[in-house]
Amino acid sequence: MLSGISGGLVVCLVFIAVLRRQVRAKTQELDEQGSLMRSIINGTTDAVFIKNVEGRYIVVNDEVVRLFDRPRGEILGHDDTSFFLEEEAQQLRNNDLEFMQGHRVATTVERITTLGRSRVYLATKGPVYDKNGKVSGVFGISRDITDLKQAEQEVHRYSQLLKRTGELALVGGWELDLTTGSLYWSEMLRRIHDLEPEEPVTPERSLAFCAPEGRGAVEAAAYQLVATGVPFDLEIPIVTAKGRRIWGRVQGEAEWADGRIVKLFGSTQDITERKRMEEQLRQSNEQLRFVLDGSQLGFWDWNMETGEVARNERWAEMLGYTLDEVQFTVDQWTTLIHPEDEIRAWSMLDAHLAGSVPRYEVEYRMLAKDGSYKWILDRARIVKRADDGTPLRMSGTHTDITERKRAEEEKRTREQQMQHAQRLESLGVLTGGIAHDFNNILAIIIGHCSLARLGSHSTERSIAEIERAAERAAELCRQMLAYAGKSQFVCEEVDFAALLRDMVQMLTQTISRKIVISQHLAPGLPIVHGDPSQLRQIAMNLLINASEAIGSEQGEIRVRLDRVAVDEALGGQDHLGRAIPPGAYLCLEVADTGCGMDEETKIRLFEPFYTTKFTGRGLGMSAVLGIIASHQGALQLESEQGRGTRFRVFLPVQAALGCSEKGAGGGCAAPWQGSGAVLLVEDELQVRLIAKALLERLGFLVLEAENGKAALELYRRRAQEIRLVLSDLGMPEMDGEDLVFELKKLGARVPVLIASGFGDAEVATRLAPGDIAGMISKPYNSDQLQAALKRALLPVP
Repeated sequence: MLSGISGGLVVCLVFIAVLRRQVRAKTQELDEQGSLMRSIINGTTDAVFIKNVEGRYIVVNDEVVRLFDRPRGEILGHDDTSFFLEEEAQQLRNNDLEFMQGHRVATTVERITTLGRSRVYLATKGPVYDKNGKVSGVFGISRDITDLKQAEQEVHRYSQLLKRTGELALVGGWELDLTTGSLYWSEMLRRIHDLEPEEPVTPERSLAFCAPEGRGAVEAAAYQLVATGVPFDLEIPIVTAKGRRIWGRVQGEAEWADGRIVKLFGSTQDITERKRMEEQLRQSNEQLRFVLDGSQLGFWDWNMETGEVARNERWAEMLGYTLDEVQFTVDQWTTLIHPEDEIRAWSMLDAHLAGSVPRYEVEYRMLAKDGSYKWILDRARIVKRADDGTPLRMSGTHTDITERKRAEEEKRTREQQMQHAQRLESLGVLTGGIAHDFNNILAIIIGHCSLARLGSHSTERSIAEIERAAERAAELCRQMLAYAGKSQFVCEEVDFAALLRDMVQMLTQTISRKIVISQHLAPGLPIVHGDPSQLRQIAMNLLINASEAIGSEQGEIRVRLDRVAVDEALGGQDHLGRAIPPGAYLCLEVADTGCGMDEETKIRLFEPFYTTKFTGRGLGMSAVLGIIASHQGALQLESEQGRGTRFRVFLPVQAALGCSEKGAGGGCAAPWQGSGAVLLVEDELQVRLIAKALLERLGFLVLEAENGKAALELYRRRAQEIRLVLSDLGMPEMDGEDLVFELKKLGARVPVLIASGFGDAEVATRLAPGDIAGMISKPYNSDQLQAALKRALLPVP
């Protein structure tokens, strides 16, 4: 019995031992398989994980640990809300539930944010079952496809950009696989050829689209490409599937593999519009060339980017060259310009390039092949600029104006000759009038001298009349100097009412006794700022013209002087219809009852030297108009034949001033006496004696010299005594101008007062204001000399 039991026990023990060995072997096999599985799972770059039904991680591989950047222990047992944004975690949970509840394995794209970076994963998920077949969780294998997605997006973007570019440029692509014979045409290429999207295209049909005149060139180029791989680029006419005729640019290249050509690819671009524009441009150029040739214009075109200058044949012919001989650069063009014209030409060019003038236009002389100079009218403008405004291209024309310039010069010469003849004629007229006046003046002077000598007349009254006549003579001299251009505009405050009153009084004694001058001078008239000599000439000319218009008949001259205001809204117009500027004016009105003027006379009245009389008095109304304009005034004229004439002169006024220092007859000048020595330099003995007497009367010691040389010697000896030098301008041996400069060489600081009978302008052209202390015009009286001396001796502020 025991032996039986023992035998059974042994068998059991043996079975158990065998079973244990089998278990150990199976366990070792499972361990090896588990280790292999862990190696595989952890070795993959995909994230591998298992979640339970609550969504908590129960298995994660090393990629999940790297992805979350956390220890494995901080991952296991936690759900997605611990690692992702709330919205992302909820989406992942929804996906997991869908796969578990649907009992299916599927692949989906999931977006998650880890380590602050958004990533895209391709996730394969499915349910996990327990031993009872119940869903216990979900497994997942997720691959990071972020870079792939970005690459796909870039490829799509570039593909769309390429497609859009092709559409804009009307470019379509094609590809021919020589191994299979299949031909691909892009959508754009089909549109170019008017083909439907699915309409089949074969190599033979593609060649058939070529117009007959271009097919041979395409076939030859395609054969060369297949045989040798040499690419081609052709512009050919194409007839589309709808029969439209267009122009296409066809390009082709070869693709090599294993030393042989396996594919042909290329593009076709619709260049119909470009060809049309090129044809229009060609026609325009032909028309322009025809116009230029017909108009004899030289054409040039300057490409500033390359420096090249293109010209037409006429440009070269103007200078005696052929077109082959004129390959001039811009710098060489400059060498052909006359040196005197070069600065002007470049100044205008620089101004146009800078944009300050809209067009470059200048006349200059250019050196011809035969050595002569041709006058050229050069006109041009910028035709192309860069985005920043930099000029890139300029085109222009040359016109030979040599003959026009020659004609202008001849015309100018003729005009100068005519003006010279007119001036000589006017001088005759002027001389007659001046001689008439001077004879009257001399008659007055001689007559009063005789009366004074005979004692039959008041000497004081005779002297006053002689002085008044002398003033008239001096005024005539000033008019002659003004006519000769020797006078200078001298502005001061003028009591025009007093001046006009004197002129009326003087002319009343000289005009016909049959003429009555009535005058109305408004009281309290303001001061006028101007040249008293020239303002006096206005009054004198208007009054004399009025008296001569009446002639020997009975008549009346009405003189009126008022202050008027010209309103901006109701402003008047001058004799030319121009508006008189608003403001306050003195209005001088001179009206007569004479013969009046017809329309032609009114039009020509202000022409230089124009007169309706046999004798004249200077430049007449032309001079009057110039004086009024120089005083910023205006003139109105009303006249009708047989009904007289009325002139109205408007002179701007300024605020009335208090009594200031004046000349003869001013009545406000305080008595003034000088002291010290004055060096008097005058070659005319009688003038020198009178000047000496006037100077001594003013309190000066007078040192006399008859010319500049004698004055210089005298100054060297007595420089310490001399306070002022009063010198004539024109003298023998050494004139006043040379004397001034010699005194400057000596370092003399003595003031020099120049006396001249040539007018202010003559002195101004020879001596600068800083060279002298002032000037006085001959003839002068005691008051004028006193004022000039006082101004010259005033201390410098």
